[in-house]
Amino acid sequence: MRAATIRLLLISIFTFPLLLVSQSIQQIKSCVSFIYLPDSKGSLRPNGTGFFIGVDDTVRQRTYIYTITSRHVLWDTASKSFVRETWLRLNTKSGDASFVRMSMTTKGVRRNVFTHADSTVDLVAVLGIPDEDKYDFNYIPSEIVRTSQDLKRLGLGEGTDIFFPALFVPHIGEHKNYPIVRFGKLALVSDERIMWDNQLQRLFLIESISIGGHSGAPVFAWFEPLVKPGTMLSHEEKRIRLIGVMKGFFELERPIGVRETRIIPIFASHTGISAVVPVDLMQEILFSAEATDVRNRD
Repeated sequence: MRAATIRLLLISIFTFPLLLVSQSIQQIKSCVSFIYLPDSKGSLRPNGTGFFIGVDDTVRQRTYIYTITSRHVLWDTASKSFVRETWLRLNTKSGDASFVRMSMTTKGVRRNVFTHADSTVDLVAVLGIPDEDKYDFNYIPSEIVRTSQDLKRLGLGEGTDIFFPALFVPHIGEHKNYPIVRFGKLALVSDERIMWDNQLQRLFLIESISIGGHSGAPVFAWFEPLVKPGTMLSHEEKRIRLIGVMKGFFELERPIGVRETRIIPIFASHTGISAVVPVDLMQEILFSAEATDVRNRD
């Protein structure tokens, strides 16, 4: 995947009409990719989950496709910069899964990496798509994105069902990608920032388990829409709406061992609460001046 190749950046808005009205978890899973990075020996290792989302340009009748994931999934802590390239594992239309190289360019006319102006936002958007003739994937359209204000308007909040499809390292799939789907509840939608890694951040909290490999997964609300009294509503008519991106889980740490040794091992357990970056922040990245300028230059 090269940012300079126009056909990999743009597709018609009519290429994937199915997802525009998608209510199927199976269809949603087709928007998910597995993200790999090379280890010290050059072997590719799974590092997180990503997903494709489209930004429509109704004037040009095009959709710009981005890979969305957690910023820390593609961040090199040693160099304190993004990796220069990563690999997406995708299902092919001919059968087995295959790897697609994704270049990361953060500056210049070929820039395809975009982040939030707020450095605490753990998100990154990478412009560019794989060969749609070779790979079997879809993208999430803007029609199923719901911001914090949308949640309030719809009456959604604590107790709303959620789910997220993600990489499950113990079973990635030998021949094809098999995202695991985890379920839970919205646990907190707060107007205040929440402490994470000694920084106050804008987050949703969910009651669900997140483990290594889940970072970057899309998180969806799954709910029945408001209807007039007496209106019949079937299970299949429940709505699926993107509300955020999985960041990680909250640990409960406690010391173990003997304090007098001055070596106090820490035992960390999962609290059952995970952090989700609200989709509002993803929207702010996708419609930032920098990202908009790149789209307008095409």
